[in-house]
Amino acid sequence: VADGINSDGVLSTQIIYLNKNSALENPLFLYSGHRLTKRTDSILSKDIDNDESVEIPIIPEASAKESIKSILWSGYDFDNMSLYTKKNAMYVADEGYMINIPDRLLGAITAQYDEKERETTVYAFEYVGDTQKATYELLKIKTFSKSDFESSTTGYAEITAAGSNVYAYSVPDDENYLSISGDEVTNGFSLVTK
Repeated sequence: VADGINSDGVLSTQIIYLNKNSALENPLFLYSGHRLTKRTDSILSKDIDNDESVEIPIIPEASAKESIKSILWSGYDFDNMSLYTKKNAMYVADEGYMINIPDRLLGAITAQYDEKERETTVYAFEYVGDTQKATYELLKIKTFSKSDFESSTTGYAEITAAGSNVYAYSVPDDENYLSISGDEVTNGFSLVTK
């Protein structure tokens, strides 16, 4: 798996290997899969689940220009010569972090980013007619300066600290089948190196 910058300045991923005939093969380029791996964000391919296989970040075009982006971490099936989604994540580009989304939440959540407060709120939603309506809060992730975190941590637990920032989360006390646990937050959270 190789990440590189294309001539248009966009990052993309290629898979290059020796096939059964000892010839170099690049199946993503050959079958137009390279278009799926193009992204303007500097998120590099990596092993996200410790299975000794590198996953490729796919950012759907619909979310590419949003402040909160969807990332489909994808593996490659050599038998079928196709990409498949292994994990879903939410990437908050302005704050430089991402968090894995548990499968049970797929299609059931929406998120909002408050630039002034440096806070991302994840909501469960339902449809009222054709309109998506946030019904209740599941998670807040906030970026604090270290001094602000030390003086005012009411309701937030630290995830990690980096540089002058502390990343912290808050989950409501009421539990239901969509609730996000503290372990899911801390284990699914990672900073994105640019």
